Amino acid sequence: MLLEALPRIDLVAANARLSVPSCAGPETIEWAKEAFDGKVLMSTSFGMQSAVMLHMVTRVIPDIPVVWIDTGYLPPETYRFAQALVRRLKLNLHVYQSDISPARMEALHGRLWENESDTAHQLYGVLRKVEPMQRALRELNGQCMLSGVRKGQTKHRARMQRVELVEAQGHYKVAPLLYWSEADVDAYIQEHGLPYHPLKLKGYETVGDAHSSRPRTAGDKDARATRFGGRGQECGLHTVTSDASAMLNGLSSDDPNSDNVKIHGSNVQVEIYGRKQCRFCNGAKRVLQAKCMDFSEYTLQRFNHQTEKMEPPDNMVDEQRVVTISTLARRIEHAVPGAAPPSTVPQIFIDGQYIGGFTEMCLHLEIPKSVMDIALLDITADKAKAAKSVEQNNIVMHTWGSSPERWRSSPSLNDLFARGKMEENKEAGRKPSLARSATGMN
Repeated sequence: MLLEALPRIDLVAANARLSVPSCAGPETIEWAKEAFDGKVLMSTSFGMQSAVMLHMVTRVIPDIPVVWIDTGYLPPETYRFAQALVRRLKLNLHVYQSDISPARMEALHGRLWENESDTAHQLYGVLRKVEPMQRALRELNGQCMLSGVRKGQTKHRARMQRVELVEAQGHYKVAPLLYWSEADVDAYIQEHGLPYHPLKLKGYETVGDAHSSRPRTAGDKDARATRFGGRGQECGLHTVTSDASAMLNGLSSDDPNSDNVKIHGSNVQVEIYGRKQCRFCNGAKRVLQAKCMDFSEYTLQRFNHQTEKMEPPDNMVDEQRVVTISTLARRIEHAVPGAAPPSTVPQIFIDGQYIGGFTEMCLHLEIPKSVMDIALLDITADKAKAAKSVEQNNIVMHTWGSSPERWRSSPSLNDLFARGKMEENKEAGRKPSLARSATGMN
């Protein structure tokens, strides 16, 4: 909706009147109904305490359009909870979903909620929530959206006003419960005999998408830490201040399908995209070193959930040696159009050809299983530590046993390569060849 079509609201005066704890929720709803001449919508997530807002608002505006953004990833309990409340409160429900189905989104962009980059988290919110909400506002001709957000929920919401103008999206936002506490919400539920979301019985304090919501544990700082691994407190519905289509265009520079970006990589010899402490990444490098094959190593930047920081930090990133997940995804998509976005490391290229991970590289180079096992085991002088590593990783040593008593010295991968070839030849009923033992793996 164009700003010119909206009524002019004195936000200072409105908030002075409404933004006090003593101002009850129903009074705010009545004010919005009059100020916007009935062109009022309300949003709901059918979350943990959604029954409060739905009950309160429909007592003042019984036929108000209720907008529900269904991401396609909600828990089964949420869908059943929604159906029950629609019947019980006789809701005028309008369900909106993204034009991009979950299957299509995952095929094009991967499982974005598992991606550690801020861009992926932002893209997920815009695709699944923000764009459908902005479409609902346009189609339902709403001038004002009532929201059940409260100051105590997130840092962003703590700064919100009861009445706000969202200029880029062309509507006002009003929060009747902004000053309510958890105790206020619980008291209202008990007074009116309203239900909580059924997942409350399983320890959930807040619930969103099934893949990114979990019960709260003793180690969680707050309830929002149980959503998206604590990476972000907001999904975008209350933070995005621009048009969704414009935002998607801005994010397209990180889109693997964009043709307007330079593809990373040299297409010369072997290139490994991985992380320093990755066992499979280090195993791949050990195999390549044993075969005397040169390789270029690139570190994949990641978000550390414990420190809540990017590693390496953005200000220490060498663009030639540190790449983002979207950069790697572009490289893979360019090499193999239609390939799935990367979800593990390492990701390996040989002379520009996309090979895959550690196992795929070993198959490509015809590395015996015995050599693969040893390459993955970090053998040190500490035999007890090595034995524990074998036990934890369920590694079977095909050529020299898993018993620490038999570990007289760490065999080289060159020796193991020759032994492995001999074993394979024996199994195939062929006479073993010792020709390679003199020249190593090359």
